[in-house]
Amino acid sequence: VHGRGIVHRDLKPANVLVQNGDRPVLVDFGVMSHVRAQGGREVIEVSGTMVGTVYYASPEQARGELVDARSDLYSTGCLLFELLAGRAPFVGDSPVSVAYQHVGQQPQPPSIFEEGIPASFDTVTLHALVKDRERRYQNAMAFRSDVAAVLFDEPLTVIDPALKWELRSKLKAVHRALDLLMIYVTHDQTEALTFADEVIVMNEGRVLQIGTPAELFEAPAHTFVGYFI
Repeated sequence: VHGRGIVHRDLKPANVLVQNGDRPVLVDFGVMSHVRAQGGREVIEVSGTMVGTVYYASPEQARGELVDARSDLYSTGCLLFELLAGRAPFVGDSPVSVAYQHVGQQPQPPSIFEEGIPASFDTVTLHALVKDRERRYQNAMAFRSDVAAVLFDEPLTVIDPALKWELRSKLKAVHRALDLLMIYVTHDQTEALTFADEVIVMNEGRVLQIGTPAELFEAPAHTFVGYFI
């Protein structure tokens, strides 16, 4: 919807439904606005009410400014924070007190409230919650890319080397602790041949060869495997 100039303005848990067990669906566009229109201004009244839900409102919403897609990304950061920490980034005795915190108080890392959350999750979450919208995530794809890297949905070679080492170390530690088969999917040959005990090379859904990195290197059974190496 951001690509069409639409800002939701009320992202919160109640407006994100999970379909078929794993597909999130955004609902309730009742307070949405078009960024080229003048209907995107938020106002906090003396009574403490505002357009949207204050626990997930961006600083620019709380200040009564015109909003754009980056406001929704801040709200998404609030949702991510709550998923990790079990609570919203800011709480208070009244909606106005919460709104003031969104404007002027730095959030604590989620790991402060929930033990065991990796520092990489803290980094992504806090970047989404930067007060200045020029310095937080500028679009949803950038946000998704960082989340994907942390969730191992992308090769670890595309991220910072220090973070890559940390994430690989954590994977190895989990593998040793649980003593279970761990399947890691990557399209990066260097990562596959240096990180795995055994590699399965596939192309278009077909298994072409299974073996240790040394076996694949010394005796590729298919031209695709050779090119892969």
